[in-house]
Amino acid sequence: MRARTHTILKAFLALVLCLGMLITVMPATPASAAKMTNKKAQKILKKKIKNKFCKYTFVDLDKDKIDEMIVFTYSGKFVDNCDDSKKTVTVYKVSGKKAKAVLTDSLEGDFYQPEFHLNLYYYNKKSYITVHEIHEGYSFHNTYVFEGGKYKSYACTEEEISEEDTVYSIGAETVTRAEYEKAMAKIFAGELSCEMQLSSTKTVNAYLKKLFKARYDRSVEQDAIAEGTKYSFSDFDGDGLLEMFVETGKKSGYILYATGKNELSSAFGANSLSYTLDADGDYVWGWDAFQYDNENGTALQYTGRWFAENNFYIDVTREGEKYVFHVKYYPNAFDSEEWIYFTDYLGESEDLMASFSCLDGGTYTSVFTDRTTGEEISNSEYVGGAEFYHTYGEGFTWLDLDDPAGGIGNGLVFKQVGNDD
Repeated sequence: MRARTHTILKAFLALVLCLGMLITVMPATPASAAKMTNKKAQKILKKKIKNKFCKYTFVDLDKDKIDEMIVFTYSGKFVDNCDDSKKTVTVYKVSGKKAKAVLTDSLEGDFYQPEFHLNLYYYNKKSYITVHEIHEGYSFHNTYVFEGGKYKSYACTEEEISEEDTVYSIGAETVTRAEYEKAMAKIFAGELSCEMQLSSTKTVNAYLKKLFKARYDRSVEQDAIAEGTKYSFSDFDGDGLLEMFVETGKKSGYILYATGKNELSSAFGANSLSYTLDADGDYVWGWDAFQYDNENGTALQYTGRWFAENNFYIDVTREGEKYVFHVKYYPNAFDSEEWIYFTDYLGESEDLMASFSCLDGGTYTSVFTDRTTGEEISNSEYVGGAEFYHTYGEGFTWLDLDDPAGGIGNGLVFKQVGNDD
């Protein structure tokens, strides 16, 4: 009996020994190694945008079946009704239980209505992102590749638009345009698509109030509407986002609404739509511009800033019975040209929405910066007249009757800032 008991004990000890060896050899599985899912990943990532106004999207950039998050954030500081002082794009990836920034790029500076957007690509089992930055005659297109846990510079182009001068590079090497396009063709063919969404409704509406108020203040400053004109906020279309109503009469006004909500870019702004109320109290919508009546007709709707290609701008303001057309041209970062015309509003016609004329002449000023000394050299002179006419569905066309710059602006069509038409 003792022998049998001894045999059973030996067998039991041997089993315990084997189990001990298994426990020693097999690694422990900590709780943190639990399988990551998109639901968990998105919850971790969204902590980075809590209580922040931003545009963001989830997308599986590296095809590992777990989403990354792309976020555009804004300064919240408005200059001339635009929030253009700083915009940042950040790409976050989940690492362990935290969200890690793997790419950050910013657009900073006193630029007027800059472009800042992205394209996403996946090629040969690698993720690529191209960041586009375009402002005041210059454009930069930087392509990054995801390697070693973060995005690294891969290729870029730098262009001085006015000089039609572009530098192409792959890595640290400058290449020709043909070499660049050949190297990037297959990458660009694998483009990924996605749409942005906005942060929490409460946060977005707080930002929209500031955005709309900045636009309203700018209109008052330019005498487009009278100081003290009533305005209010409401969710007119029921999408959860506020609109701003400005009452320019008992049965007229305009509505400001948000634009650029879903674009893969920093674009986010406001457009306006004029309205009148018919006999039944229903809204009759006009066109996308400020529209106000005055004793001279509807000329005030054309005040504000207008832009054309190649860095041309017009600021239209009212001074007494005249409308001032201040044309500005920036051929590069150092020089500028300006034309100022005091025009008369000639009204509308069957073919034209409006026309303005200056037959008495205006002034032309050019500013040249010496590249060696940094000295600014300015020259001013009187010039002949000009006409500006607005055609249906287009914009202002500038006809300069005596242009000392050689007709550089003749025929340009200017679109109103904030108008998508």
